[in-house]
Amino acid sequence: MEEKSNMMNSEKEILANDQKSENVESPKAELEPETIVSEVEEPKEEVQETEHVEAESEAKVEEVSPEKEEKLTEKVEKEEALPDFNKLSLEELVSETNKVVNSYEFGKSKKAIDIIKNTFYAKLNKEREEHREKFLADEGKAEDYLAPVSAVEDTFKELLKVFKNKRAKAVEELDKLKEQNYKIKLEIVDEISGLINSTEHFNNVYQNFKQLQVKWKEIKQIPSTKNRELNSKYQFALNQFYDYLNINKELRELDLKKNQTQKENFCEKAEALIDSKNAKSAFIELQDLHQRWKDVGPVIEEHKEALWERFKEATKAINDKFQDYQNRQKEERDNNLVKKTGICEQVEATIKETFNSPKEWEEGSAKIIDFQKDWKKTGMVPAKDNESIYKRFKEACDQFFTAKNDFFKEIKSQQRENLELKIALINKVESIKESEDWDKTKNEIIQIQKQWKQIGPIPRKKSDAIWKRFRAACDDFFNKKEAHYVEIHGNENENLEKKQELIKLIEAYKHKEDVKESIQDLKVFQDQWKDIGFVPIKNKNEIQELYRTAINNQFDALNIDASERDLARLRVKLDQHIESPNAQKLIFGERNKLVGRIKQVESDIQQLENNIGFFSAGTAKGLLKEYENKIEVNKKNLEALKSKVRLIDKYIAD
Repeated sequence: MEEKSNMMNSEKEILANDQKSENVESPKAELEPETIVSEVEEPKEEVQETEHVEAESEAKVEEVSPEKEEKLTEKVEKEEALPDFNKLSLEELVSETNKVVNSYEFGKSKKAIDIIKNTFYAKLNKEREEHREKFLADEGKAEDYLAPVSAVEDTFKELLKVFKNKRAKAVEELDKLKEQNYKIKLEIVDEISGLINSTEHFNNVYQNFKQLQVKWKEIKQIPSTKNRELNSKYQFALNQFYDYLNINKELRELDLKKNQTQKENFCEKAEALIDSKNAKSAFIELQDLHQRWKDVGPVIEEHKEALWERFKEATKAINDKFQDYQNRQKEERDNNLVKKTGICEQVEATIKETFNSPKEWEEGSAKIIDFQKDWKKTGMVPAKDNESIYKRFKEACDQFFTAKNDFFKEIKSQQRENLELKIALINKVESIKESEDWDKTKNEIIQIQKQWKQIGPIPRKKSDAIWKRFRAACDDFFNKKEAHYVEIHGNENENLEKKQELIKLIEAYKHKEDVKESIQDLKVFQDQWKDIGFVPIKNKNEIQELYRTAINNQFDALNIDASERDLARLRVKLDQHIESPNAQKLIFGERNKLVGRIKQVESDIQQLENNIGFFSAGTAKGLLKEYENKIEVNKKNLEALKSKVRLIDKYIAD
């Protein structure tokens, strides 16, 4: 019973541990939907185009929120492969965490830490469960079990705190860098605008212009809220510069062709992303392509519209796939919410059931644990529902296990009372076992034995010792009683003749048409044999063997089932034990063997019924039928064994 109490505590810890490890059930925000590139017309600039160049408008890309900045800094195709953390021990995972923290890289480090964190707590929870199962398997007391304190977990948590602080500092520094970049890019725009009034040689002015463009491209990140306004100023400055320069057509066309080649390359990359199996990764890469598209100058006018339409068409296809991906994610999480709501309802229905015995409570626990397993297998739900549905599930499970714990506390209290009652009976037997008033004392002890049977279970750790003490006291009296009567046995030769005559009657007996009447006649023979006293010791084994053969042959000739035939054979065996000086010991020995077999058969039945409970609806009917047949056979065997125990108890009472 003490183990069961600990099992309840452990069952209640399942949800708490799951929430701490952040593996499945702890409330957390869902992945924030990514901003989708808008499918829009390329904007028209409000500047006058020259006959040599035009300012090409760029594709509109939705601003990337600061929360997504870290994701967009990762280049999917260039990302270094992370180690297989599942192969590492907890200590090795802590070491890897330390390496990641010490060599912190914005974006990449967080992905590594997330994977390590999930792996670490999955392994830690598994080790704790194995430690608990070993403790219980070693006969540990359930209520005494304490989960081991993990020093490595404390170290891991400290490293996570350091990482969190580093990342916060990195985000702060990134924000400062963006502001600096924004100011620098504004200065570049001003410098490009200032080139219009330059008195330097054309080649120098043009080289300065190209250098400013390179510098512009090298500066990547600025505040997302200022991106559109800054890009508009930059495009306006570019258009003004191209209009002003009046560069020769050949150089201008060369530059436009170069820009065209780059944008064609961007189109090809975008089109390749359409077939990507990872819609989310393709979407992130598309954001980068759009930013790079903006940084490239205008193209030849006759190719401008077609090139933009091509890039826009690829953008739309990728956006559509990503939107489908998000829709599937939403649908899946909505379905998971329905499933988890159903699991909550099943747990709540189980709580309303009535449990009146330890077996029923254990069966209820098995159901709750199965629900918890189903919960773990079910994926995430929408972020807005995650905390509430988890709270509902946890509270329902806690309510069940609290009620179960209260029940077993009451059971333990009753067991302590039963222990006191049995100790009182033992003291009573020990106080009268030396009495030589054989018949009176025998009856008293038999009554005490009946009272013993009526008392319920006691704590398991005391059960064996208490039973041995009680049995020893009873055996002590009955052994002395049997020894006394052995000394005073008389008329043994006369008894021998009576038994020889009875054997002849048994051998000559003709069965009646009614089998029940024949069985009753044979039982009369058995009772007559038991009533005849002792025979000379030298004839004892021979006469017993003749009797056993004769009576067994008569029962074997009857058309009765095996269980009833076994009972008849047991009666013969008990009759032989009665004539032994160690009759009490032999009879109790037979009873103890049968009780042991009864416990084993009950355990087998329980195991078979549990196994059937794990069968799915699609399980083969043949296999299910086989298990049901085994259960039926074991139940018949169990009833036969109990009948034998009842027969022995009748002999003991007589």
